[in-house]
Amino acid sequence: MVTLSTFSYPDSPILCQNDNTKAVIDGMDLGSGTVFVNERKLCWRNEQNGGFAIDFPHISLHAITTDPNVYLSNCIYIMIDNSSSIQGYESPKLSSSNGTDDSDVESDESEENPSQLLLVPSDVNSINTLFTALSQGQSL
Repeated sequence: MVTLSTFSYPDSPILCQNDNTKAVIDGMDLGSGTVFVNERKLCWRNEQNGGFAIDFPHISLHAITTDPNVYLSNCIYIMIDNSSSIQGYESPKLSSSNGTDDSDVESDESEENPSQLLLVPSDVNSINTLFTALSQGQSL
């Protein structure tokens, strides 16, 4: 579950902590903050002490992307399953891209679309460290 609320620090051990990292979920820029990865979850905290936590079972995929169609700079792309939500934020429903005109099919598919989270570190050299920590945490 993803919850935007008053941030509480994740349990130890922290596998990775990365400051000045922008979070963008479903195209909504949440601003810069600090990313924490421990053995059970990915957490992000903004400067106002708000943030979210995502348990690893809710992360379907994470990858490094250099595709400018995804984001203008290199970043971590994370797909979050559709059972997740961010308090106070409703993910826009993505329309069907299969070209059918059947609105029932389109509605069913939009309910299955996962949320997309981008983590954009200000220091692009930290992307590999963050990716490795996510891989290690998710494997545990």
